[in-house]
Amino acid sequence: MQSDRYLTESELKFKVGGQGVNADINLKTKTIVQSENNCYGTVELIEIMQKS
Repeated sequence: MQSDRYLTESELKFKVGGQGVNADINLKTKTIVQSENNCYGTVELIEIMQKS
């Protein structure tokens, strides 16, 4: 029996702000799917840069 695995990696960048404080947030996600009912993922915080 053969099992197919699929890996997806993405990088997400957000700009957030309010009341005079702004920040850039960078996240990296990784999702691995081994079958219809078996998948898992991770989210890694790469960076938060505060800008005033």
